[in-house]
Amino acid sequence: MDQLTTALLAFAFSQICLTITVLVRDNWRYVQARLFVLLMISGACYTIHPLISSTPLESIGWLFSAGRTAIPGLIWLVCYSLFNDQLKLKAWQWTLVGITVVLPTVGHFFGGRSGLPETLPGWGVEFFYDTPQLLEVVLLVHALLIVGKNWQGDLVQSRRNLRLPIMGFTLAYTCAVVFMEQVIGSTETAQVMLYTMLSVFLLWMNSFWVRSRSHGIFAEPAATESSEAKAGLPEADLVSEPQEQAIAERESEAARQKLIQVMDDGAYNQHGLTIGDLAEQMGWQEYRLRRLINGELGYRNFNDFLNRYRVKIAAERLGDPECAQLPVLTIALDVGYRSLSSFNKAFKEAHGVTPTSYRKQNLPS
Repeated sequence: MDQLTTALLAFAFSQICLTITVLVRDNWRYVQARLFVLLMISGACYTIHPLISSTPLESIGWLFSAGRTAIPGLIWLVCYSLFNDQLKLKAWQWTLVGITVVLPTVGHFFGGRSGLPETLPGWGVEFFYDTPQLLEVVLLVHALLIVGKNWQGDLVQSRRNLRLPIMGFTLAYTCAVVFMEQVIGSTETAQVMLYTMLSVFLLWMNSFWVRSRSHGIFAEPAATESSEAKAGLPEADLVSEPQEQAIAERESEAARQKLIQVMDDGAYNQHGLTIGDLAEQMGWQEYRLRRLINGELGYRNFNDFLNRYRVKIAAERLGDPECAQLPVLTIALDVGYRSLSSFNKAFKEAHGVTPTSYRKQNLPS
């Protein structure tokens, strides 16, 4: 390995260590930040692995290899948790990531593509290496879809402006590495280009994070004082902040009433409704609607606002004796949900019970 490559890897490793330090110091309370720390640790393994040849660490090279193998899966988990505030990671998601790490590591000790003698039969290579690699590609593609679907729904401008370039580059870089290693093959020139890109990106990212303890990518912006009584809209369960109060004070009663009118006229039950669509129906610029829903009503994500409004309308119908014979599925479809399962999930998150239980509790005997 030449001196340039070694220097680039060493610099990238130092920047990763700085990132981990900042995240642990300032943002450890956020689950997303902890996941990002795990991702950075895997990134550290990625930078160390090429440097340990002919060193005492070579005997545990499989450990660093396992760490770098976890990168695609961890990116998927970070995107999954980062771009939707209401999503919680499940055991099956960790299991999928574990498969991408454990199978190649086990295959290392049985031979195969680990550099040991080729002792694995064809099915063994497919099981220990090809299957997890295919799963990595699937997870990366899904992560791209998550970013594309949920980025615009983030109502916090500063957070959205940081999340997209950071996770966008991370995804693009990882896809480039996977493509180079699995499709076209690794060359010295390509490696130098990738390591240079990684070093520059890490330096750029840390230039934002070191300057401020609240850099915005993980922070949970707080809501303003309650406007539920004024607007008649369900308010998020968030705490107010001075800067959000200033925004709320500038929003007029007419703006809130216009939002109510458009929603009540049926905007809430449109499938696939985006904040851009709603702004167009209101004749507003999108940034103004973002400020109203985030600053005045306290929502961090447009989907949270939309779900809360839909659930509010559904709850009213479930408690209405005149709708007692109306199937729950019909109510779910009427308020804009595509399936009963997604409606049940959103309703239970808001009320703690299923729609059926809520109806039984609120309808007269």
